[in-house]
Amino acid sequence: MKIEDLPEKYRIEVARQLSVKRRPAVPVADLERPAGRPPVAAPHNPPVDSPCRIHVLCKRHRLADPDGISVKAVLDGLVLAGILGGDSAKEIVESPVVTQVKVGQTQPESTILEIFRA
Repeated sequence: MKIEDLPEKYRIEVARQLSVKRRPAVPVADLERPAGRPPVAAPHNPPVDSPCRIHVLCKRHRLADPDGISVKAVLDGLVLAGILGGDSAKEIVESPVVTQVKVGQTQPESTILEIFRA
């Protein structure tokens, strides 16, 4: 259905809604870096130059479902930081292993990344 096919009172309302500038109630933070920036790692830290294996250890107050932890963001961050040359099967020989450990409420939550040469 096209806007032109609507009755006039609805066409007027649609036109009014389309003309109103939508603004969020709270300013939205720009959390993503623009594409194409150089890696954030210091130039004297070369990326891992051989195939590797990755272990992600999550220490949490409340454990996630086994399928609820995605390491895609972790791998993308390692590539963006210049630690890994890429996240393809050439650079990472096995699927990353994810382990969870429950910690008490008084202990801080943390994520530990271990990178092993294959």
